Amino acid sequence: MVTKHRGKAAQAAWAAKQGEKLTRARDNYKPEAAIREAEADEAWVREQAATRPVGRPSTLPAGTRRTTVNLTPSEYETARRLGNGVVSAGIRAALEMAWKEYP
Repeated sequence: MVTKHRGKAAQAAWAAKQGEKLTRARDNYKPEAAIREAEADEAWVREQAATRPVGRPSTLPAGTRRTTVNLTPSEYETARRLGNGVVSAGIRAALEMAWKEYP
């Protein structure tokens, strides 16, 4: 905003105009209406959240579930080698080998 050098009368008129705008805004503010609008917005957001899936769609085959596995650095490298650079594929390959050996 560019500041202009105004005379005292112009400054007083400008301040009065700004004060009138604030007074009108305060007079027009209705807390009940604002609360109703916020509640309606919340209801709409909850409705939309219930109908839309959250996050990226899963590409896992049906019947599988996500788990977290903690590995030592050497276990991590072994799983990465077994999976050709993909640790989770290496873990799956190791489990398949163990399942064939110990059914």
